[in-house]
Amino acid sequence: MHNKLIYKPVYWQVYKSCLSIFLLRLLYYVKNMSPDKVHCLMAILMAIEQFTPDNKSIVIPNSQLTSGTITNFTAKTERRVDLTFGVSYSDDIDKVKAVIREVMAEDDRILPEPAPVVGLMSLGESSVDFVVRPWVKSENYWPVLFDLNERMKKRFDAEGISIPFPQRDVHIIEKAKV
Repeated sequence: MHNKLIYKPVYWQVYKSCLSIFLLRLLYYVKNMSPDKVHCLMAILMAIEQFTPDNKSIVIPNSQLTSGTITNFTAKTERRVDLTFGVSYSDDIDKVKAVIREVMAEDDRILPEPAPVVGLMSLGESSVDFVVRPWVKSENYWPVLFDLNERMKKRFDAEGISIPFPQRDVHIIEKAKV
């Protein structure tokens, strides 16, 4: 028990001493740094600052980085685009699949391997939902996503394939007058 009492204060003093030396050296370096480097150093020590594509600054405390999940969307050279298209129950599902495949085949940015997936995902309340999953180079992800949505809508219109929207039929029943 006597050793523990001596050890703790000595350990704490060594820790405080090391921390003091670190901070003094840090201040010396900071004093001689440009403002950009100081900002970078502070970000490394306390938090990470990221900029979104629309130029918003997001500051993430390091504690969140070490305890949370990090998703890197650009780690791989290829990405899968996930799309869902809903069509009317009255539309021919074989025709819908063929049109979707034709629209994707017209786009050179869609990779042949792995092969794009087109499948009937669900029978929703108002629509028959198809999942469409082509693979693209990472740099083409957003352009392909936007273009496929637009081209699919235009092609569905040209082919007479309707895209339903949620709707409800309301029936009004009058009470009989007595």
